[in-house]
Amino acid sequence: MGKNFKIENNNFIKVYQNLSHKEVIERSKKILSKDKSDWRIYNILCSSLLALDKNEDAKKFINEALEKFQDIPNLYRCLGIYYSNKNDYINSKTQFIKAIKINKNYYEAYIDLYKLYEKTKKNNNLLEISKYLVVKFNNNHLSFFYHALSLEKNSKKKEAIEFYKKSIVMRPSHVDSYNNLGLIYKDLLLMKDSIKIFEEVYKIKECDDNTKYNYAKLLSKVGEEEKAEKIIRDIIKNKFNLSKSYNLLARVKKIKEGDEDFLIINKLFNKLKNDSNEKVILGLNIAKALENSKNFNE
Repeated sequence: MGKNFKIENNNFIKVYQNLSHKEVIERSKKILSKDKSDWRIYNILCSSLLALDKNEDAKKFINEALEKFQDIPNLYRCLGIYYSNKNDYINSKTQFIKAIKINKNYYEAYIDLYKLYEKTKKNNNLLEISKYLVVKFNNNHLSFFYHALSLEKNSKKKEAIEFYKKSIVMRPSHVDSYNNLGLIYKDLLLMKDSIKIFEEVYKIKECDDNTKYNYAKLLSKVGEEEKAEKIIRDIIKNKFNLSKSYNLLARVKKIKEGDEDFLIINKLFNKLKNDSNEKVILGLNIAKALENSKNFNE
């Protein structure tokens, strides 16, 4: 009987990452109703519950698991995420550190601790932990990425460049490294370098809409309106932050009253209820389109 449970558990562990969180939760609970001897099932279940903000359900299973398995760092990491979700940062930090003490090579727990410091704006702590990451885990591109991010947050943008470059060399498909590096070059007014980086990342299939938006915004600043419009149309098809996207479109294309783009901008303006910055800009673009129409008719 125990052997059959072990086979079922191992089969589930092989495939769970391909399942939705809902499916993972259902199957994990079903396994635990028959057999509670595998801490990995608890860990997988609690991770999915936490990902769906089912925090109290997760806490119940974490406590149940810790009664049986006191030396499993993954469970303390889950508990740390639970406290972080509840904005209890002191207890969250305690649990992440506990996980690291049990397993000094537990990379994910270091990253969780890093993100906790980031969330609480402890920039000096960010730098301290990221320095440690690039020494202890120098075979992981994320160590260099997070160290570059720490340097940025500590107003050391020029120093960050080297580490974003190292991250890209180690993982040429890591879009966030390209994006952040391109934005640093832009902030330093190194436009040619910035454009080169965004041109490279735009060719990568993993390139996301946020990075494409930043590329289009850069192109709009250097007079490449046609190229920028093509990219903006691409992200609009994916419904990426339509208010931001149409505001950027209005920067590179002369929109007039009655145009399809004008009608959409007007609709977006009316849909936004708060007086956000994006709504203000939408309003300005509507006024600009009306002025364009007036000048066209004259």
